[in-house]
Amino acid sequence: MKKMLFAALVATIGFTSSAYAQFSAGTTVLGGSFSYSKDQVDYLGYYGSATATAKTVTISPRIGTFLADDFEAGMQVSYMHSAFINDTDLSGKSAQDMFTLAPYGRKYFSLNEWAGFYMQGSLGFGWGRSGGDDLAGSDFRNRAFTASLAPGVTIRVGEHVGIDFQANLLQYSRTTAGIKGKYADTKSDPNETVQVGPNFNNVSLGISFFL
Repeated sequence: MKKMLFAALVATIGFTSSAYAQFSAGTTVLGGSFSYSKDQVDYLGYYGSATATAKTVTISPRIGTFLADDFEAGMQVSYMHSAFINDTDLSGKSAQDMFTLAPYGRKYFSLNEWAGFYMQGSLGFGWGRSGGDDLAGSDFRNRAFTASLAPGVTIRVGEHVGIDFQANLLQYSRTTAGIKGKYADTKSDPNETVQVGPNFNNVSLGISFFL
């Protein structure tokens, strides 16, 4: 009986140490996340205020390293595709594609031997283009800056594999667009937005490999 208890204790210590090793200094992380959202968007159309359906898909691979125990830093690259559809307005359909580079820092807080809560801060620098079948035939060249704070949870499903769930808590974004149209080229005024509070409409699902 004592031998069985000793073996169980050794196994538990080994399991806990292995789990904690994921978050120790020097560990390299390869990962990525996926998110999908569908929202109603209010905007100014040809006949005044209008509402469109916006569908957004984002894919975000990342690479990082633990600079200290429980602190990961790295770079995330994101590709986002958004489609806006409104059949009741002349602007009809439009789409946007955006690439973003985002250095990030992530602080982990262990919940138990198989799960850890984290808080991630990041800065994003993006560029892309958008356009649609409106009457002006405009082609938008977009630039964006974002700053965000996002909580998440990593759940261990293997010795070196974790599943991540993340939702934005705070986010600031500033977007400008250079417009190339059929009749004239213009530059838009910056558009700034601030999101405060948890956003559960766009929770991302990710995976992390700890090497």
